[in-house]
Amino acid sequence: MNLLERRTAELEAKETLTTADRQSALRMTKLLSDVSADFKNYHFAIVDQIKDEDDAKAEQDRLDDHQLKVMLLIDRLGELVEVPLQAQPITGIKLLRRRIDEVEECYRRLKRKFDEQSDGMDTYALQIQEESVEDLKTELLKIKEELLRMEGVADLADKRVTLERLLLDLKEAIKRLAGSKDKKPSPTVSGVTSVAGVQLPRIMVPNFDGNLLNWQIFWEQFESAIHSKTQLTDSEKLTYLRDALKDGPARHVISGLTQTSANYTEAVKRLRERYDRPRRHFTASA
Repeated sequence: MNLLERRTAELEAKETLTTADRQSALRMTKLLSDVSADFKNYHFAIVDQIKDEDDAKAEQDRLDDHQLKVMLLIDRLGELVEVPLQAQPITGIKLLRRRIDEVEECYRRLKRKFDEQSDGMDTYALQIQEESVEDLKTELLKIKEELLRMEGVADLADKRVTLERLLLDLKEAIKRLAGSKDKKPSPTVSGVTSVAGVQLPRIMVPNFDGNLLNWQIFWEQFESAIHSKTQLTDSEKLTYLRDALKDGPARHVISGLTQTSANYTEAVKRLRERYDRPRRHFTASA
């Protein structure tokens, strides 16, 4: 990461970038994506082995910091790669062709990995696969916008449409496999005890296993059962929330919060930032 940051700074300091400079920035983007994916896989493997909540939270903080640095560096590299289309139309077409070829290569690697290793993939690996597909689809949308401003690029437009369809098929295959491997969060009857020692009402509360693919289903059930209930205090809602997370890695996200009404809002905020956040920027990698 430090080496990539220094090289990016060197390119940014130049008044004029050559074609070789932009190609270097593209290669750095790909390398950065590979490094990020490896770090993420390493992180999930480490978290699975951690028993102490403080250590797990520290590891989660390290991942979040790393992901933020990666996204910022990718944005900087993206600005270096951009070429004014009107000023250099030929170079612009070549760059778009290269970007489409890059997306195609990334798709082929994703598809090959899925075909060869899908039986052994857990939900985390499938989640990473789906996120990579979404990133490639986002890049294709950006390419589409630039193609609409250009002439004589019918072949590139057709190739983009074909890749978009292939990515959609791959995403559907990943989601079907994830659904067959991972049970949906099932509601359980919760009779949790509040901090004051008072037994709270027994309410059907869903469990969340920490899988990003299950977040939306969990939150809709929890919101209906607990979050929207005005008769419950925020402190009581936090108790139910902790109970819903007690068997999954998501509990580490809110482990440092004390049992107060104010911290319920903070707990919900942290969970949404971790599991309901927008897709990260394009990374051309599996």
